[in-house]
Amino acid sequence: KPGRSQDSDRNPVTRLIESSLEKFRNSANADESRLILKNLRDGIRSADPNQAAAAIAAFLKTGDDAPTRLPFTVGDGGMMNEVSSFRLALLDLLPALDPELALTVSREIMDRKTNPDEFALALRNLAWNDLNGDLYAEVIDRLNQMIQTKDWIAEPSAGFLEAIDAAVFVKNEQAFDILVSLHQSAEQSGDLNLGRASFMALDRVVLGNPEVLIQAFEKDPGLSHMDPSLRASLMSRMD
Repeated sequence: KPGRSQDSDRNPVTRLIESSLEKFRNSANADESRLILKNLRDGIRSADPNQAAAAIAAFLKTGDDAPTRLPFTVGDGGMMNEVSSFRLALLDLLPALDPELALTVSREIMDRKTNPDEFALALRNLAWNDLNGDLYAEVIDRLNQMIQTKDWIAEPSAGFLEAIDAAVFVKNEQAFDILVSLHQSAEQSGDLNLGRASFMALDRVVLGNPEVLIQAFEKDPGLSHMDPSLRASLMSRMD
């Protein structure tokens, strides 16, 4: 229409994203950031899903980001309760808008290995797209990529530790072996957080699929590759 500004022609979610980014950069404290995050989520969820998904995907390609002054905490159903960066907030919202686009964007992020928290959330998005087990091999491969990144495993972030649960989603023999190896690494390095996360994941894998422990016994009846406390804990889960 004549006289309509160029800005009004732009995707309204794009404008919301840009204004929210600036607000996060200028946020003075966590309480202010929580309000910004709430308004961002409300605005995106009330927008046209196709427009919102396209705007988020386009922004994530730019690499722009801002800290939120909030922790990385997972809420009900795997959705994020709070996020430590603006990009994480958007990546968290994308699957509900367009699962296929979320999968594409998440794979791109994992290929670039931007940072462990983004990788973790992208790995979650990948798992959410697996409706019948077709992506199990890719989930395990991506999990391996994450834990083999030396800088990430040397100082595991909150997202890194949460992403270990991808093995629980798959809960097959490969997942079991990865977690045993990860727990051994934690014992050797003295990383209590990594040790706790890998142990809890192992316990849940065995509860979800006891066959993996039976297969481990068949390979090594004494489970000699495990430290005694881990071996005893897992054996206590057997009926």
